[in-house]
Amino acid sequence: MVKKSIFKYDFVQDFLTNNGGQLAMPLIAKYYLSDGFSDEDVAKKLKLKVTEIRTALNRLHYKGIVEYARKKNKNTGWYSYTWKINNKKILEYLIKDKQEEITKLTKEIEKMQDYCFFSCEKGCSEAVFEIASQYNFICPDCGKEMNSLDSNVRIKKTKKRINEAENIVKEFKKMS
Repeated sequence: MVKKSIFKYDFVQDFLTNNGGQLAMPLIAKYYLSDGFSDEDVAKKLKLKVTEIRTALNRLHYKGIVEYARKKNKNTGWYSYTWKINNKKILEYLIKDKQEEITKLTKEIEKMQDYCFFSCEKGCSEAVFEIASQYNFICPDCGKEMNSLDSNVRIKKTKKRINEAENIVKEFKKMS
């Protein structure tokens, strides 16, 4: 079960916004524990148009983040929808994203260990030795001298980011 604590992470908010639009985050945060809700009720509570809510719900449904049950009113012939948030799917996506980030950062560390990088004091651009030498160790962006970067400091920072991502993955796996 998704705990409210996951919403403290910026990447969770970004993920929901990217997949469901601006209304996704407030909608998910409000109803993530709900057994079911109607788009009309959400629209009333959030004081928005039903079409806006349906748009966000449909975008989230496309990703499997929300599901719905449809019921036909025998008198009017209209359908009513009861929506439910698929908390497990949210966690699956978030865990997958973090694992991909860990893989990417691990590859960055390997690259840092294999190559010597150069940059100017402003940090305009970064280049491996071969490229920096083609520029005569002069930054192509600002014209300042390029110096060797200390890869140990960068590796240490990257390992810290990997450790943070691994801790988040562990936390999310406990919830799923």
